[in-house]
Amino acid sequence: MAEIEARLRNITIKVAIDNNLPTLSVDIVQIQQVALNLLRNGMEAMHAIGCKHGNIITLSSYLTEEGLIEIAVYDLGCGVSTMAASNLFTPFVTTKKSGMGLGLSICKSIINAHGGHISYRNNPSHGATFYFTLPTN
Repeated sequence: MAEIEARLRNITIKVAIDNNLPTLSVDIVQIQQVALNLLRNGMEAMHAIGCKHGNIITLSSYLTEEGLIEIAVYDLGCGVSTMAASNLFTPFVTTKKSGMGLGLSICKSIINAHGGHISYRNNPSHGATFYFTLPTN
């Protein structure tokens, strides 16, 4: 589903998944929904500024030093402003013209229900990385 939207926006999705990751015990549809929402948000951020920093969005996963699996979406959009950051995962708060402010809130609920954590960091050059961690079996 993300590939279709990416093609419409002239964005390339780069996938970087580490080999031999441990298994997870998750609701795969819910985790796919979280990843899709983060990809869509990143693509919207990139498209909003005309992809002036590039047109590649990266989906990655790897095993952290703490033994968690981290799944991250690295975009080249405008990043997260200090003002937006304070309410980023709050229901019904949005910076989008047509948004309802539920996407990140729902993502947080899904990840928390799986014993994980979701957050973001602004990238050093451009854009933001939204990521979540999940415990392994």
